[in-house]
Parts: sequence; C-alpha cells; structure tokens
Amino acid sequence: MKKLEFIELYISKDAEKQKLMDIFCVNSVGISLENRVQQYHFSLPLAEDMYKKPRHEWDEKLENFLEDAYLTHLPILIKAKQHFENIWEKKGDYYLGILNSFFEKKIPTYRVLIAYYLDVISNWHEPNIVVNYKTFQKENPLYHIYDVLFEMTLSQIFINTRKIKTKKDLPDIELWGISELSACAILNTKYPEFKNSTLTGYENLDKHAKTFIDIAAKTSNFNDFISQISTLNFSFK
Repeated sequence: MKKLEFIELYISKDAEKQKLMDIFCVNSVGISLENRVQQYHFSLPLAEDMYKKPRHEWDEKLENFLEDAYLTHLPILIKAKQHFENIWEKKGDYYLGILNSFFEKKIPTYRVLIAYYLDVISNWHEPNIVVNYKTFQKENPLYHIYDVLFEMTLSQIFINTRKIKTKKDLPDIELWGISELSACAILNTKYPEFKNSTLTGYENLDKHAKTFIDIAAKTSNFNDFISQISTLNFSFK
C-alpha cells in the first residue's frame, strides 16, 4: 500500500484518553454532557466525575476503563484502520482534490484517530480529527468518507476564519455554529454523493441550513463563501 499523503490514520489509547479529557473536563459547546455521553456510549458517572472532580480522583478509573476496552477491541480497531486506509488509497485523490479546489490551497495532512468511544471531533487549531471505528462495519464506505471530509472541512473553516476574526469579533459558539453549517453545505453542494445530507443534527443550527446550502451552491471558493456568510447575523444559542 502506498503512503497516503493527505491523511494519517492511527490508533492510540493515550490519544483517546487525552481527547476524552478535552471533551468531558470542560463545559461542552453545543451539546449537553448527557447527550455527549450517549453519543459516545461512554460512562455517565465517569464523565460527571471528570467534569466535577479533580483529576487525581478519576484518572486511574479512566485509565482502567480504556485499558479494558483496548485489550478487548484492539484487533477490530486495527481491522477498521486497514479498511479505512484502503478506502482512501482508492478514493482520496478525488475527494481531497475537490476540497483543495474549494479552499484554493492544498489541505494539510490530517492525523485521524480511529477511536473506540469518541466520534467525529475536529480540532479548532490543528489538523487533527477523530472518527469512530464502527463505520467500517457499514457496507457503504460513504459513511466514513463523509465523517472525515466533514471534520476536515469544519476544522479548516474554523482555523481560516479565526485568522481574520477574533473571539471578540466572533465568539467561539458562533464560529462553531457557522463551521458546522458551512461544512454541511459545502459537502452537500460540492459532492453529488452527499446531496441528501442537508442537516447537521443540531436543532439550534439546522433552522439556518438552507441558507448556508443556497450560498454554497452559488460560490465556488471559500473566500467568496465566507464573505457572504459574514454579512448575515446568526444566533445559535
């Protein structure tokens, strides 16, 4: 298998632990702790401890929790990673070519954690994202492809917009909403295979989804798209 230039898929219990702490040790943006736990099929009591208590009271419990999961499920995580690598080897040039064209630059290589608990997370500062291993069990590879492209696009929108808009100009909660809606709209309009993906799944955002899709359909690059989005006022609270 050739080395993939635009994506690096990896498995790491330690990385998943760190990202779980990033999620559960702070107040969640856009979704409640209970809903996030349900999304990840994680332990609610453990997540509540991570949010409310000092680390020394729950760190060993989290370590053991993950150790048990990885001891049992590492073979299937490895199988998922190999499956995803095959998908990107065959289809990556096509999918990343469209994103490169839209952003009018080469998207940086993204490190993609194949996680056991966590699912679809992007990094607001660096090209690091998370997807869940279970999509390899779906017959249609588009489930995995959509997850990766969505998080890449969301991340790039957040990073590039933050270069021109400070938190004072555009608070994180607003930029998060714009990024979610923009990623959905861009994938919907630039990839025929995602034309039926019209919503983000966040009720407070999706009332604006059609507006974003209409703008994406009329623009061919990121600068034109975000310029039009920036003229509008949205509230995602």
